[in-house]
Amino acid sequence: MNEEMLTPAQKYRQALTGLNPHQRQIIRLEHRWSKNLLKWEKATINIQRAIRGSIARAHASLLKEEKYINHLRLEYVATALDAFKRKKFSLAISDAAEALKLNPECAEAFRIRGHCKLAFALEIKQNQIKNNNIDKEVVKKSYLDAITEYSQALQLEENLVEVRLARARAYLTIGDWKSAEDDIEFLMDIDPRTALYWRLRGILRSKLCLWSKAAEDFSKSIDLGDMSSQAYIHRGMAEGSAQLWFEADRSFSEALRMDECSVSALVLRGRVRCCQRKWDLAEDDFKHALSLSPSCADAQTGLDNLNIPHIPLPLSETE
Repeated sequence: MNEEMLTPAQKYRQALTGLNPHQRQIIRLEHRWSKNLLKWEKATINIQRAIRGSIARAHASLLKEEKYINHLRLEYVATALDAFKRKKFSLAISDAAEALKLNPECAEAFRIRGHCKLAFALEIKQNQIKNNNIDKEVVKKSYLDAITEYSQALQLEENLVEVRLARARAYLTIGDWKSAEDDIEFLMDIDPRTALYWRLRGILRSKLCLWSKAAEDFSKSIDLGDMSSQAYIHRGMAEGSAQLWFEADRSFSEALRMDECSVSALVLRGRVRCCQRKWDLAEDDFKHALSLSPSCADAQTGLDNLNIPHIPLPLSETE
């Protein structure tokens, strides 16, 4: 019979002809293996398809869940921000906390909580000043709460300029000069053309009694566009504290040119003019200040002590 006409079973039996039992056993095993191998390959392919399908469905479900969670987090952040703008600080903190439960690395939520706690700190400070009962430790703790939130946000995103600026101001308020300096220098490295950063460093250096350097920083802030009367008052206070009487007189005069009703500028210029022994001009300044604010104790004290030789500087603490 032509070999091409043989069926697979006939070919199999023909292959067994003339073999000993051991060889026949090997052929049988090979035949079974070849038949099952195709089944196994198909089964493997099907299993792999099932696995990939299961993974794909699980991944799609996970993405859908993450999308929902992210949407919910954004809603909490939005409501927290809205509550903060409406000065509902407790509600804003609560919503921000919910956002953090959904994503513990939400810098925006920490930012909002920091702003809210800073608002609480300012309120506590103002109430204590109003009641003439200042507890520095309570005020400091309230500012530290805000600083903690800002620090959390900056750990997640270090280039949050608004947050770093707020933290620098909080550090200045509680007297942590080194931390304030670090934040201000960081901001100045990012943008050395921002007048506010130079002004803040000037305030910091005034706190450290580095009067000449503080005056230089205030001058730089003015050169960069900080043309408010307060900017000139800051510079005049630094110059006066450095006993640069002429320069301080000029700065306070410039502040009064911008705001002729500035009682603080009048009083400070009066003191500087006392230091220059310009008694008549100093008297005019003190009287003018009293005409604008009859209850101004500093102006009245300056007028009462007008002819007493003295150097009443440092002028006062920089605001």
